[in-house]
Amino acid sequence: MWAHTLAVTGPNPIAEKNLGDALHALGRHEDALLHFQNAATMQSTDPARHIDLAEDLTECGRVPGAVAEYEEAIRLTAEPASQARSYGSLAILYGELGEYSKARESYREVVRIDPQLGDEMIRNLSRAFAANPSGGGYLSLGMLLEVAGRILDARIAYQQALKLDPTLVEARQSLDAIEPGNR
Repeated sequence: MWAHTLAVTGPNPIAEKNLGDALHALGRHEDALLHFQNAATMQSTDPARHIDLAEDLTECGRVPGAVAEYEEAIRLTAEPASQARSYGSLAILYGELGEYSKARESYREVVRIDPQLGDEMIRNLSRAFAANPSGGGYLSLGMLLEVAGRILDARIAYQQALKLDPTLVEARQSLDAIEPGNR
């Protein structure tokens, strides 16, 4: 239906977004990407279009592009909830890229803007990494716990990260930084 709408009406950001949503829902992320890009170009000042594009770029494994789109969405929106969600997504993506200082700062922004979202992220990440443990995952959880002020839990997360991946320098440095004698 939306493909037909585009054929009949020509450039139409709503049809582009809706066709992107339909393709995304079908798991056809690469096909959806073009439509989300078109919608973001046509409605370049709408943060929601940049978030749609960032989410699909993430699904396609195009992390640097997703980061740029989330950053643009944050720049464009004054809505705290949207900013906090975008910062949360950025934190995870920065962690995947190994840009841990940016990940930590993004988590800090989530907790500052929307402490309840920070708590929700802690619960979700805790469940996810308990089911599918990884050193990087526990490092991310530790950073979020630390900026949320849950230092004892952060210490446990950093220790778990190092147990799973002893080469994680950032986890060692983070753990050392929160030890009682170093604070």
